[in-house]
Amino acid sequence: MQDQLRISQGRRFIARPVRFGAVVAFWLSLVGSPATATEIPYALQGSGPGCIDDWIVSAHQLTCCGDAAEAVEQLQIWHREPGGWVRYGYSAFIAAIASDVPVTIYIHGIFATVESATRESDNLFRKVGAGLPPFRGIVWLWPSDYQFGVSFRDQVDRALAHGQLQAACLATIIRSVELSTPVNLVGHSLGCDIVGATLHRLATAGIGVTDCTRRRMLQALLLAPTIERCSLWPGGEFSGALSQVDRLLVTYNPEDVALLAYEQIHQGAALGLHGLPPPTQPEQALKLLQINAHPAVGVRHTPYVYFESPLVAPLLRSFLSDPIVADVRPAVRRSADRTCTSSPAVIAVVGSDWPR
Repeated sequence: MQDQLRISQGRRFIARPVRFGAVVAFWLSLVGSPATATEIPYALQGSGPGCIDDWIVSAHQLTCCGDAAEAVEQLQIWHREPGGWVRYGYSAFIAAIASDVPVTIYIHGIFATVESATRESDNLFRKVGAGLPPFRGIVWLWPSDYQFGVSFRDQVDRALAHGQLQAACLATIIRSVELSTPVNLVGHSLGCDIVGATLHRLATAGIGVTDCTRRRMLQALLLAPTIERCSLWPGGEFSGALSQVDRLLVTYNPEDVALLAYEQIHQGAALGLHGLPPPTQPEQALKLLQINAHPAVGVRHTPYVYFESPLVAPLLRSFLSDPIVADVRPAVRRSADRTCTSSPAVIAVVGSDWPR
């Protein structure tokens, strides 16, 4: 069966012996996140309502393999309503988000609890997305909790193994909503693995973009992605991803402490550490915006440093709502060009300016 998933062998970085110092560095880079939603230290323009609808979709109960059509029925879905959180079935959820209002799905990184992941999404949707045209916010919860007594390498491998069924469920949801509903995927750290796998599955399973005259607007944002550096290019693990998106933004940081530690544990170059290499064909870069976020966020890996940065966060905003309705796509390009020429804080990589 096409939707019956199996754990791919040899599809990930080859493991090295784990260094205790690398594990400590990775863990310390993730802690210190605020206990409550923070005040964004900059002013954002816009008078729109921003996030008008809050959803939680929990896939914690899913295994690492299975049938996607059956798995989506097992998802635990909640909707924020005036009286509190209300449980929804899958069919009711799909019916509720069927409209022209964009849907933005946030996929958290590893070692995020339910509480921390919902705090992250609240900051992204309510703070960074403040003043934007209306959009629905969905936080996707996947099994990434830290397990005491289990090696760091094994926990990363477990998270990667779960990514395939998670991606199959996300692809099924995207296929199920109306074509008129724009979809934005925002991944952080290992959550980017699920984003990449979702887009690739849309391309290869025949359920994504096949007719350019009948397609939805689909954008993706990869924050500090813990995926292989060349995975988006032809021959890579997620080589079909770019065919499914209108735009894709990648942030990388050569001094990211967590990703530096990650590379000591797993062989291979992480995209979030090195950025995408030059494309083999120039047209491959037309949908891409890539920024070196290190001068703006320092060495931290936590998503909050991106949400709170007055230089990075404005670039993220156009990936939360509909960029055509919001009229922010030109602003993103102007901002990217400006930071290239007049500000060393964020270097946008466009055209032929690619990291080597």
